[in-house]
Amino acid sequence: RQEETGLRDVIQRLALANRHYGYRRIGALLGREGWQVNHKRVLRVMGEDNLLCLRTRPFVPRTTDSRHSWRVVPNLA
Repeated sequence: RQEETGLRDVIQRLALANRHYGYRRIGALLGREGWQVNHKRVLRVMGEDNLLCLRTRPFVPRTTDSRHSWRVVPNLA
């Protein structure tokens, strides 16, 4: 469609400028720029153009210090 090519260009520009934004935040930015577009269309266009957001890995603390200097007890089982 003709109107979708303009929308596709705007979505690509927003998604590449904000790599951590998903389809919801991209849809909100589109609404601020004056585009009236459904979130399902934003999701479909982003999926077709492979514009996936970069996820930040959750912090997982280290719980065990395996490189200690103490004696290792043998396994009796």
